[in-house]
Amino acid sequence: MTPCLAHHVFFALLSQCFLVWSTSAAPSGSGSANHMLVGVAVSANLLNSDQQYENIVKKNFALITAGNEMKWGPLEKAYGQIDFQEADQIYEYIKKNNKLLRIHTLFAQSQNPEWVKNLESQQVKSAMVNILDKVIQRYSERAIAIDVCNEILEDSGTLRNTVWVQKLTQTYVEFVYTTARQLATKYNKNLQLYLNDYGIEGIGPKSDAMLKLATDLNKKGILDAVGFQGHFIVGQVPKDLQTNLERFTNAGLKVAITELDVRIENIAQGITPEKQAQKANDYKFVFETCQKVGCVSVTVWGVTPKDSWVGKYGFFPGAGEALLFDSNYQPTPAMKELSQDLFQG
Repeated sequence: MTPCLAHHVFFALLSQCFLVWSTSAAPSGSGSANHMLVGVAVSANLLNSDQQYENIVKKNFALITAGNEMKWGPLEKAYGQIDFQEADQIYEYIKKNNKLLRIHTLFAQSQNPEWVKNLESQQVKSAMVNILDKVIQRYSERAIAIDVCNEILEDSGTLRNTVWVQKLTQTYVEFVYTTARQLATKYNKNLQLYLNDYGIEGIGPKSDAMLKLATDLNKKGILDAVGFQGHFIVGQVPKDLQTNLERFTNAGLKVAITELDVRIENIAQGITPEKQAQKANDYKFVFETCQKVGCVSVTVWGVTPKDSWVGKYGFFPGAGEALLFDSNYQPTPAMKELSQDLFQG
């Protein structure tokens, strides 16, 4: 059998395994038959209003992350009044189309409810337990992972001075992961608990600190995995990505790329074929590295420039074209460079 034919047969069998698994077994958190899942962050509004957008998601991606709709701030804008409407829209889409879910995210450095700042410490704890319970209970049937905490480390590696530290001290991390483990055991014992952050993809002070924190939590039985966001500039993906990821897997942790995009800077000056080629190489490098390491999943942070955060809201001014599909819903050179066998929607 030629290498090309063997490759084709392997992924054909993988696809069939995924179909059987996804319809007959509970999510395991380790992908399909222990192979890497490919996912995307979506917008409830675009899923409901843009047919071309929805077609791309349905055809290409097995794993879905709500870009904003499952964060605590949007869910509970008023104390005690949880609004699941938009999050439910995404979850109904997931169930209807036989997708899987990454729950993102409850305790982060931003997009938290404003009213939390006005609560006493015990009230904060009760509110945290309540939102964890409601979200895990509601969505865990199709969920393989939850980013319990997000972006809690400074670049130096110290714990970020978030509202959670201010209200509960640094012990909040162990508290919320202990609570999340109890709830996952209650509602879906296969739900994997993640700690998610950016700037930890290469070896450095922040990834060193993440490795120590994650290993400590894992040894206590309350953390399963680390999410590496993966917001990169074209040509600047860390060369030691594989070595770094293997530090975590060697420590007994699962790993995933959770928010991948590769942005081209100064797009107003034009996007040259050379930049597109470099972007394609960068995407290919990340995907191939994850396959070598055994990542649970790779999630791309958006579908087209319409729903990308790059170049918007004050983030990365002048940058753009960071995703796998362009504004006309066509695959970019980066998408064409990747093995289409990976994209089993």
